[in-house]
Amino acid sequence: MAAGSGQTEMVKCLIRRNANINVTSRRSPGSALDAAIQSGYEDIVNVLLDAGADVSITGRIFGQICSPLQGVLHLETLCNRRELAKRLIEQGADVNANHAPFGSPLQLAAAKGDLSIVQLLLDHGADVDLVGATLTLLRYKLPRQQVTYLLFGFCSIMEQTFTSKGSVGAMRYKLL
Repeated sequence: MAAGSGQTEMVKCLIRRNANINVTSRRSPGSALDAAIQSGYEDIVNVLLDAGADVSITGRIFGQICSPLQGVLHLETLCNRRELAKRLIEQGADVNANHAPFGSPLQLAAAKGDLSIVQLLLDHGADVDLVGATLTLLRYKLPRQQVTYLLFGFCSIMEQTFTSKGSVGAMRYKLL
């Protein structure tokens, strides 16, 4: 697939020839958008988004089912993750898409300690109460203190539990 192998000009040519950029098959990771995201080709991601790629089609990133937004947030190799995430959201990506094993985009961004993306997701209606497949923001010890501070700006602590050693074990938040 041209999108997953960095062939930007071929992708543009296929688009000009009205190729279906949203087609998926069992042999591919998902759509052309998923392939470009997984391979880290930001220029092709932008070309596909400009051509109207469907941001709601789930695909596979390293064998795991996820949305294009989750794929962008998962990959550390993408230089402009925040800009790509913003673009996906502006084109209709679901900020509360919840696929195993990543959980929601907010849970994934919080797990990575990415303050700017957490802020972006909260600004676009990400649900802090969403229960993920393997992660739950409400019961999840956030790895970066600044993410916790950001969440306090949008939430208040409803419940807090402690481990036997006295450290915080879990927190439940409520949107303000």
